[in-house]
Amino acid sequence: MGENFRYLDAKKKNNMEKMLEALVKQRMYQKRIDQQNLYQRTIEMDQYYTMSENLQKALERADKANYVKTQFLSNMSHDMRTPINGIMGMLLMIEKYRCDEKKVDDCLAKINASSQHLLSLVNDVLDMNKLESGAGELEHISFNLNDVCMQVDQIVKSQAIKEGLHVFEEHPDVRNVNLIGSATNL
Repeated sequence: MGENFRYLDAKKKNNMEKMLEALVKQRMYQKRIDQQNLYQRTIEMDQYYTMSENLQKALERADKANYVKTQFLSNMSHDMRTPINGIMGMLLMIEKYRCDEKKVDDCLAKINASSQHLLSLVNDVLDMNKLESGAGELEHISFNLNDVCMQVDQIVKSQAIKEGLHVFEEHPDVRNVNLIGSATNL
């Protein structure tokens, strides 16, 4: 702004050299302002792009978490019904065969296996936060594959019979039945 006054003053005095000097200084001053504005806009654009990128990543993480939750709950709703139906079926069997002690003991064993399986599924639901954060870890304990297959058979067989289905348990090619891992997740 000061250069404008110098220019006007030089113009009144008809001093071309001072007029030119004032115009050059004014242009240099304007150029510095333009450069500072450009630099500031560049910084703001970088911040905008970084923020936009971070928001996009957060949205992708949220979408993934929602997908995992939906899949998990979909699987759990089916997986939880199976042991509940097994328990209910065994209770009906106990009512029907109350006097047959061997049959009642067998049903109680199946109820126990089904309720333990159901409890482990409920614990999985309660640990869903671990799944979301990626911190969920599988167990690393020893188990016997034959025992797991028998428990699954106990849980599923009564429900299959009720539906008129037959369950066949075959695994002749499995050599190593003593494993380390998570029997529940298997």
